[in-house]
Amino acid sequence: MNRKLYLAYILFSLAAFCAATGLSAYRFIHVKNMNLAEAVNKATSFKTAVMQTYQVFGSLESPEAQADLKRTILASSMIRVA
Repeated sequence: MNRKLYLAYILFSLAAFCAATGLSAYRFIHVKNMNLAEAVNKATSFKTAVMQTYQVFGSLESPEAQADLKRTILASSMIRVA
């Protein structure tokens, strides 16, 4: 009797460990993919802002162009610094 209870405890613990590990791995992969998609969107919007500023001012060297680009970037609600 005691041996069956021990085996059931081992199997239940193994199943719980596998479920927790699987759920954690799934959540990690899901969050990583969401963050990568958001980073691609942010990079695309930054590229668009730079291209528009370049088209308006003809160069990114002028203080007006840099101020316009800075204003565009700071208008974003999410700023990430690497």
